[in-house]
Order: sequence, then structure tokens, then C-alpha cells
Amino acid sequence: MDEDVVRKIGERLRQTYDETASEAVPDRFTALLEELERSEKASGSK
Repeated sequence: MDEDVVRKIGERLRQTYDETASEAVPDRFTALLEELERSEKASGSK
């Protein structure tokens, strides 16, 4: 594959990753994670 094409693909992948990583976590997902953590603590798991 042409080096320029590989470079452009890499740039686009980094841009997409950065955009996704900076998105807020949905409230429902946060609530589910908190519920799981409480459940693990109650059962003695880590």
C-alpha cells in the first residue's frame, strides 16, 4: 500500500478514536457500572 495512503488512514483512525474517546458516557451506562460495583462490594468481590 502507498505510504501516503497508510498515513492518511492512520490520521483518520486517530481522529475517529479521539472523537470517540472524548464523548461523554451515557447516564444509563454509568448507572449500570455503579450498580455492578455496589453488587461486587456486597458479595465481597473486587
